Amino acid sequence: MVSIMTGKDFSIEETAETMDGASLSETPSDGYEVSLIDVLTQLAYRKWLIAKVTGIAVLAGVILSLVLPVRYTATTKIMPPQQTQSTASMLMMNQLTSAGGGSLAALAGGGLGLKNPNDIYIGLLTSRPIADAIIQKFDLAKAYRAKDMTKAREKLAGYTEVTSEKNGFIAVSVTDKDKKRVAEMANAYTDELRILTRPLR
Repeated sequence: MVSIMTGKDFSIEETAETMDGASLSETPSDGYEVSLIDVLTQLAYRKWLIAKVTGIAVLAGVILSLVLPVRYTATTKIMPPQQTQSTASMLMMNQLTSAGGGSLAALAGGGLGLKNPNDIYIGLLTSRPIADAIIQKFDLAKAYRAKDMTKAREKLAGYTEVTSEKNGFIAVSVTDKDKKRVAEMANAYTDELRILTRPLR
């Protein structure tokens, strides 16, 4: 039996090999490198757009700085006197009525088992008598444009922060747009606390 290889068969195999070689040689590289010159060129093309965006951002910042009111924060620190259990109890009960409850009532409800002895003074500093005294002293109802004392107290509470520090001091921070008034308000908290606790001394 004789096998015959025709020219047709041979040409098909040869064409296949040629196509395989062509496909291998024409496969593009997956990596794409971007040079520094290309980046600088693209930036140069868009230099006016970059300049406009930067100018708008700077202008917006200047306008906001002029429109928004400047606010100052003054902080005063108070070293509360050491109180005995009986003195602390008298102080708390004596001020509950004049303070109208509030934070002091919560302190009294928990008894004298306070985690921090400064809590009672923080309650006094944030109480209604001190808030009303500060509002009247600096005419804050007018300054805050509050329609009544309740709104004025809410504004004052939002601008005042009373915290107990690890070293035992109580920090009273007040924020206001008047530089002189904010310093006087922070010191007024110390004066009002002294007045409020004077009967027990």
